[in-house]
Amino acid sequence: RATWLLYELGFANALLVSSVVWLVLVPAIRRAGDALALSQILGWFSTTTHVANLGFMVFELLVNRLPFRAAHYPFVLYFGAAYTVFAAWLYERTHVWFYFFLDYNLPALRAVLNYAALLVALTAFFVLGTWISNSTKRAEGRVATLRSDPAAKRTVRATQKVERKRA
Repeated sequence: RATWLLYELGFANALLVSSVVWLVLVPAIRRAGDALALSQILGWFSTTTHVANLGFMVFELLVNRLPFRAAHYPFVLYFGAAYTVFAAWLYERTHVWFYFFLDYNLPALRAVLNYAALLVALTAFFVLGTWISNSTKRAEGRVATLRSDPAAKRTVRATQKVERKRA
C-alpha cells in the first residue's frame, strides 16, 4: 500500500511542481529581470528534471493497474502539510525561502491565499489523476481485482497463510 500511496502522491506532486515552475517561478523570474536565475531554471538539468518527472508519472498513470482511490486523498494533504513544515524549518535554519510564495512573512492575507492556492492545486491534481486513472483503467478493463488478477489472488492467499501461522 505504501507504494500505491507514493504513486498517487508522486503524480499529484509532479503536476504541482511542473505547474509551479512554468506558471509561477519562470514568469516571476522574468518580471524580476534576473538573467542568471532564468538561465538556471531554463537550463538543461532543471528543465529535464521537471519535464522527465512529469512524463514518467503520466506514463505510469497510463500503464499500471493501480487506480487512484479517494480514500487516499488525506495523505496528499499530509504530505503537503509536512512539506510546508519542512520549508519553514529550512527557512529558520538558512533564512532563505526556496519558493517566495511560501514566505509566511508576507502580509497575512497573501500568505494564507498562497497556501490555500497550493492546497487547491494539489487537490485538483489528485482529482485529475483519479479521473484519468479510473476512467482509462475501467475502459480498458485493467483495474486489478481479485477475480481477474491471478497475481492478486496469490498475494491474498499468501497473506492469509502468514496471518494463520501468526494466530
